Amino acid sequence: MQTIELPESAVLRVFDGKEDIKKIAEDTVSQQIAENGGKIPQERDFIKWVENALEYFVPEEDKEELIPLKEPQRLTCEQWAQYTPYENKLELFDGQALADLRERENMIIALLYNIGLEHFIKILPQESKTILYELLQEQSGGRYDLVNIVSATMKKMIKYFDGDVKRINHALKVHGFAKSIGKLENIPEDKLRILEVGAILHDIGIKESERKYSSSAGKYQEIEGPPVARDILQEFSLNEEFTDRVCHLIGNHHTYSKIDDVDFQILVEADFLVNIFEDSMTQEQIESIKQKYFKTNTGLCFLNSMYCK
Repeated sequence: MQTIELPESAVLRVFDGKEDIKKIAEDTVSQQIAENGGKIPQERDFIKWVENALEYFVPEEDKEELIPLKEPQRLTCEQWAQYTPYENKLELFDGQALADLRERENMIIALLYNIGLEHFIKILPQESKTILYELLQEQSGGRYDLVNIVSATMKKMIKYFDGDVKRINHALKVHGFAKSIGKLENIPEDKLRILEVGAILHDIGIKESERKYSSSAGKYQEIEGPPVARDILQEFSLNEEFTDRVCHLIGNHHTYSKIDDVDFQILVEADFLVNIFEDSMTQEQIESIKQKYFKTNTGLCFLNSMYCK
């Protein structure tokens, strides 16, 4: 038994060369050759061609399954950067997303090995950039885009505020309450992602407000926040609907008459839960806010437990 390693890569998943499995692999490749006029495609197209062959490569139920010699290991960022066109977006992908994409590539390597075409493995690093880019494009707007978008946005928010610990902490606290309320209220996962990103960036317009108007008033934040948020989010290749909704929350989060859905409602409640403490509001003010603006059971529970003793 052998293992095949690409330079500086993690251990790859390579399968044994049992004759029955090898025969299945050869048959599928022969079928692909026949469909290509009896010729193997040019090297630059070969990996994509083998990937197509895998669509037909399903071992029969009575055949022994492919047995991994070793489980795939998670790549480091530096290693993964060799193979993906998303070098500057590595923080968006969690371990499972990496493993899912690696699995497809490892199957290609296994097939090449089992049909005796090891010499093609050497071209995989440069070819896989194209393949993985296409796979990621297929998932546009799906799990691969949103896996760690919250953490990536948080990182950008912290860098944007550049040492302004007060505002960084405010954003983190609002996010914490918003996420907890959203989960406990069982809002849909896609809406929760929007809520979390909106909470992190809800006051992102404050720097531009102070620069342009010498004021941090809410009305100026609502004007200046969405353009800054779009600039922060644009490199994540999010779908337009996601970004537009986040910017809607940011651009209206002080205009309570515009609350139009549960994500907006929860953001307002989370912001108040933090502002009540930070602004040292009176009990009379708290009671007024409670009556006017709190709607969710979880938000009311938090408010009562913290401030209405």
